[in-house]
Formats: sequence, C-alpha cells, structure tokens
Amino acid sequence: MSLKPFTYPLPETRFLHAGRLVYKFKIRYGNFSSAPDLDNTESAVKELEEAIRVILGNLDDLHPFSTDHFTIFPYLSKWESVSKMRFKHENVRLVPYPYICTMYLELNSFQQNVSCGKDGNKGSCELVKRRNDVSESAAVEETVKRRRVEVGAATSCPQLRMDR
Repeated sequence: MSLKPFTYPLPETRFLHAGRLVYKFKIRYGNFSSAPDLDNTESAVKELEEAIRVILGNLDDLHPFSTDHFTIFPYLSKWESVSKMRFKHENVRLVPYPYICTMYLELNSFQQNVSCGKDGNKGSCELVKRRNDVSESAAVEETVKRRRVEVGAATSCPQLRMDR
C-alpha cells in the first residue's frame, strides 16, 4: 500500500480500500509542532502505513500502540452518512465500512525530547525507573497481603469434618 505523503500537523481524512471494503480514516496529530525534522521521512510514512494495517487487522479489538516514532490511539465511531456513499473500483461495487477509523497520533516522548534538543533518555529513564519502583513495591505488598490471608485462613478456619 503506497500512500501519498501525510499532511502533519494538519488533520486529514482519507478513504482507503482493502478487498471490497472502503474505510474512512481521520488522521489527527497531537504534539507535532516540535518535530519539523520528521517531515514525511520515508521511515515515518512507512510507520503510518503499517499503523493503518494494524488498525485494519484489529478492528474488533482496538488498543493504543507505539511505533518507533509515534504513539497511536485508534478509535471507531459510527459513520452517519455511510448509506449515502457509493464507491466503485474498475466496475466492482465497493462496500463502505460502517465506522470511521480515527487515528490520533502523538510523537513518542523520546522523539519529542530529541526534536526539542533535550536529552531524551533522562526524562524517560527516570519515568521508567519510578514506574518499576512502584510496581515492585506493589508486588511485594500484594505478596505480603496474600501471605497474611493464607496464614489467617489456616489458623482461624479449621477444617470441618462430618463423620456419618
């Protein structure tokens, strides 16, 4: 799938067809004002094309995901005027997909910091370290709580036996 260059940071709407279906994609950009050096580089265009493939392959279960440069938040919304739309490709009638696929793109925090001329690793490493510390302490706390429950259950609730 070779696409025309993207217009970031300007929002855009594209119609893409795969098989007999036509999809309406709305592409919205978040924090792209700090990334003039990213202007339609080949790798960025390939990442966006791959992101569209991922969304099309997971329409039943969409979740945010990341690429090397972007964090992508996909959404589906009802396409209100879908019944009025007619599409054809080489005398084959195409069927419009009943939902609009919205892609909200943001630069990854590392890419944003590099674009601003800051040390990108410093902030993100600190954030990852803090997140790991919190998750480790939560895991230890959960283990201690589980042990308390197991020990408490063993001492306070003796097994009942009924001999008949």
